[in-house]
Amino acid sequence: MKIVLDANIFVSFFLTKNPTIAKIFHLWQEKKLQILVSPEIKSEILKVFQYPKIKKNLRTEDYQALNYLLQEETRLIVPKKRITLCKDLEDNMYLECTLEAKANYLITGDKKHLLPLKKFHQTKIVSPNKFLKHLNI
Repeated sequence: MKIVLDANIFVSFFLTKNPTIAKIFHLWQEKKLQILVSPEIKSEILKVFQYPKIKKNLRTEDYQALNYLLQEETRLIVPKKRITLCKDLEDNMYLECTLEAKANYLITGDKKHLLPLKKFHQTKIVSPNKFLKHLNI
């Protein structure tokens, strides 16, 4: 199953160890999910983890684990088509990646811009809880 994770999902996992998101990361670790990133998404995630309010709550090992996951455990997608659907222009990179890769899901906590879309082409846009409900977990 091909999945795109919003940067806020990574932040939530590393800062709060949210059990729902931990289940998603566990499925990823078991190779039941293929996590897709574009160069822009990867850059955004790394940038967010440098914000002082986030960085101060991370251990060095967390940052190393994040880098490993992004470099070694994701599939890099280079979108060919630019999307301008979202008012928050940074959110469009997630839609571009899902479109190019024909992702099954975009998992996000973005209630303002992404979750209201519910679907983009063949990709379902869901919260972590809804994703696990779709999988009956």
